[in-house]
Amino acid sequence: MRDQFVFLPTSAKIREMEQEKKTVLVVDDIHTNIEILAEILQPDYRVKFSLDGEMALRIANGDEPPDLILLDIMMPEVDGYEVCRKLKIDSRTRFIPVIFVSALNETINEEKGFEIGCVDYITKPVNPALLKARVKNHIFLKQARDNLIQQNEVLQEIVQLREEVDRITRHDLQTPLTAFINIPTMLKSDANLTPDQVELMEMLEKSAFRMMQMINNSLDLVKMERGKYRIRPISLDVVKIFSQICRELEEFRVMKNLKIVSFINGKETGPNDSFEAFGEEKLFFPLLSNLIKNALEASPVNGVVTVFFSDRENCVIKIHNLGEIPSQIRQKFFEKYATFGKTSGTGLGVYSAKLMAKTLGGDISFDSSEKSGTTMYVEFPKKPDFPGDQTINKKQSGVNCFPNKLKILIVDDSFSMREVIKDILRAVGFSSFMEASNGKLAIEILKTEKIDLVISDWFMPEKNGFELLQEIKGMPILGNIPFLLISGSGPAKPSEMASLQGNIEFLQKPFSCDDLIKKIRNLGMAVQ
Repeated sequence: MRDQFVFLPTSAKIREMEQEKKTVLVVDDIHTNIEILAEILQPDYRVKFSLDGEMALRIANGDEPPDLILLDIMMPEVDGYEVCRKLKIDSRTRFIPVIFVSALNETINEEKGFEIGCVDYITKPVNPALLKARVKNHIFLKQARDNLIQQNEVLQEIVQLREEVDRITRHDLQTPLTAFINIPTMLKSDANLTPDQVELMEMLEKSAFRMMQMINNSLDLVKMERGKYRIRPISLDVVKIFSQICRELEEFRVMKNLKIVSFINGKETGPNDSFEAFGEEKLFFPLLSNLIKNALEASPVNGVVTVFFSDRENCVIKIHNLGEIPSQIRQKFFEKYATFGKTSGTGLGVYSAKLMAKTLGGDISFDSSEKSGTTMYVEFPKKPDFPGDQTINKKQSGVNCFPNKLKILIVDDSFSMREVIKDILRAVGFSSFMEASNGKLAIEILKTEKIDLVISDWFMPEKNGFELLQEIKGMPILGNIPFLLISGSGPAKPSEMASLQGNIEFLQKPFSCDDLIKKIRNLGMAVQ
C-alpha cells in the first residue's frame, strides 16, 4: 500500500516541483480513510501516513517533519487527543498545525481539542474542496509564522552584532583618544609656542576629553538599556553638581542673555546650601546637564531658567523654562532619536536622561504649554532601594582596603587628564578623590589627608612626578603609599626607578581604561 502514496519523480523538473511541495502527515488506524485523504491531497502535497499515534510521533520528530498533520481522534492505544498533547509539549513539534478528523457519529470534545492545541476540525466523510481549503490555509499560516520567526531571529542577530561592533568600536577608540588628550599637554610646555598655539592645544585637549566622556557614557547607556548596568550609589551633593553644570554652560547662557536661578524647598539657594541624593555623579551630571541645556536652548532670549530642589517627601528636581515643547514631538519626547527643529540634535539627550533616572531608581516627566512653558520633573526616592547588593562593601582577599572607601590623590597639571582618570575610576567603583596640579601641592595634601593611592603624571612644573615619588619614599609615614607613575615616554632614569622600593607601578601614555585598571590591581587595590 505504501507504493500508492509515494510520488515517483520522472524528471528533474518533477523532482524540483516535489521538493517545493509541503508535507502532510495523515494519521488514521483505517487504511481506507488514509487512501481517501491521500487521493485528495497528493496532487498538491507530499503525503506521509501513519496507522497509529506512536508512529506519528516518530515521523513528526524525524529529520523531515511534516508541515501539517491530519489526525484521527478515535484510535486504539494512543488516541488523537494524546498524540496532539505530546506534539504540543515538545519544542520540536509544537508549531506543527494539527487538524482533527472525526466521524459524524463520534462524540467529540472540541473544547478539549482546542485547549491542547489543535487548529481545526474536519468531519468524515470529508468534503474534498473543504479539506483542500483548510489544509491550504493552515499551511499558509504556519509558513507565515515560520517566516516571521526567522526574520525576528535574523533581526536579533543583526541587533546583537551591531551592538557588539558599537561596543568594540567605542572601547578601541579610547586608546587613541588618550594620545589626543595627553600630547597637547606635553606640547603646551614648549617655550617656543605662541599664546595662540597654546590656546589651540588647550582647545584640542578639551575636545578630546569631551569625546572620551561621550564614549564612556555611551558604553554605560548600552548596559542600562540591557538592564546590566551596576550602580554603585553614594551620598552626593546635587547642588554642587548643578553649580558645575552652570559653569560649563556659562558661555551658552551669556549668548542668549539668560538667567539661571535655583531654590531648595522654596528658598533661594545660597552659596553654602546643599541637596543630598543617593546615586552616582557620573549619572547625575549628564542627566541634569542634558535637561538644563535643553531648557537653555528652548528658553527665549532674556528669559529665566528656574531649578527647584525639594526633598519634603521624595527627592524632586524641577527645571522650568518659558519655551514650549513642539506638539509634533510630545508623544515621543523620551524615545530614542526623537528630535524636532534642531539641525544638530541627535535625539539622545532626553532619552539618555530618562534612562539614567530609571537607573537611579526614579523617573522623568514633563508639562508643557504655550502659556506656562515647560517644566521637567525628575523624581526619585530619598534613598532608592537599588536591586541587589550593588554597593561595594566587602573586603576581598589579597587587598588592603575597601574600594569604595579609598581616597585617591590624582596629581597632574592637566585638568582634563585628571577628569579622564576620575571617570575611569568611577566606572569601577571608586568615589573619593583629591587633586593637585603639581608635586608640591600634592605633598601639602599628603601631610594633612590620609591618602590610600597616588596616581601622578611624570612631567609637571615645580615638582614632577618622579621627584614627588622620591620625596614620598623618603618619608617614613608616607613611604608605603601605593604609587602609580604615568608618563608620555619610558622612565627617564630606569636605574633610579629600580632603586625605589615599595608598591610602585609605571604606566605609559597613551593608555586604555583596561591598562589603568590593571595597574591599580597590581598595586593591591580591589577593583570590581
